[in-house]
Amino acid sequence: MIPSRGCTSIRTLHSGICGKCKVPAIWARDALLDGDNTSISKAVPIRGAFYEAGEVDNLITSIKEVAPLPFERRVFDANKRAHRAVFQGTLAGATGAAARKIAPRLLLSQLEKVTPGFGAGKLSVESYRRGGPLVVRCINSWNDRLLPADVAGAFEAVEGTECEVDVEKGADATYVRVRAVGPLDDEEPGKVAPMVRVLSGSKLYPRCTSCGAPISFQVFNFDLDNGEITERDNGIRVVHQATACLETLLMQIEDDLGDEARALAIDAEAKYVVRKIESGDYSSEADDEKHRLFDYMSLIRRRCLGNPILVDLEGDRLHVRVRNPANPVLLTGRTLGTYSAVMHRPAAARTQLGYGTMEVEVTPA
Repeated sequence: MIPSRGCTSIRTLHSGICGKCKVPAIWARDALLDGDNTSISKAVPIRGAFYEAGEVDNLITSIKEVAPLPFERRVFDANKRAHRAVFQGTLAGATGAAARKIAPRLLLSQLEKVTPGFGAGKLSVESYRRGGPLVVRCINSWNDRLLPADVAGAFEAVEGTECEVDVEKGADATYVRVRAVGPLDDEEPGKVAPMVRVLSGSKLYPRCTSCGAPISFQVFNFDLDNGEITERDNGIRVVHQATACLETLLMQIEDDLGDEARALAIDAEAKYVVRKIESGDYSSEADDEKHRLFDYMSLIRRRCLGNPILVDLEGDRLHVRVRNPANPVLLTGRTLGTYSAVMHRPAAARTQLGYGTMEVEVTPA
């Protein structure tokens, strides 16, 4: 659910899917892209990207092994804060305030329409009354840890209150029950990553001649009936999320673990990528190392996480330049893991950020 320009009215995201390119209408009508495949919501300029469902779960599970208790709760709270900020952004202005007052159920029911198009699963609002409980039925959830936090964040944005959440797993669905417990606390600075972004690349990119959706998104299979997005060439499930949500989660991990958090997150992502390449889950028909590196690094652009404009292998040194990078820690880990898997050796990465680009240098360890 997003407000129109100027917040003069509230409208839902466009529904349906193009019969020609098989890409949902939201990507043609409600999103902006640039030539680097950067994806930003049209009405509320929040950057989004496609993440592997498995890679996000791997990150959390890997860090949990060394994090202090209660880490699961802190992960939940970080994701809830981020999604509350996303939802609040869609309700800015007088119209959003009026909608929260007179039509809260209508706003929360938008979760049913938005979630499948982003590949997060299928949601249905089973019951709701002001203040709660809000009961949401979840099927085919992309992440049982984080999807309840998404629901809680939306509830808090609409209700303007803190909430508590109970999760009950049934035979064929998960039920999330949310109710208000008190006023929202003032958000501490630095607890939520900045949401709003701008496009910085070229406005020119190939589009479907029928609906206008980016042709690059045809690499995905959008199964709206099951609320699932998979990559056509490898079958990997991905989910479209605001990049600030994962950044907020990484900020929480850093609060818990200090300076070692970044190294742990990079290592967790690198090991995940090594497993995916060695198992054959990622596709490349190239015989030589340089072209295989290029093929695997191209997943960054495909998933709207940045544009690897340089992938240069000289001897045993890899130099990668990514324009419009999102989640630099994740990208560093992906680059490191790709090198380790292709070159069959342990390695170390050094990253530098500046002027809208990220430079990563990987060398043997």
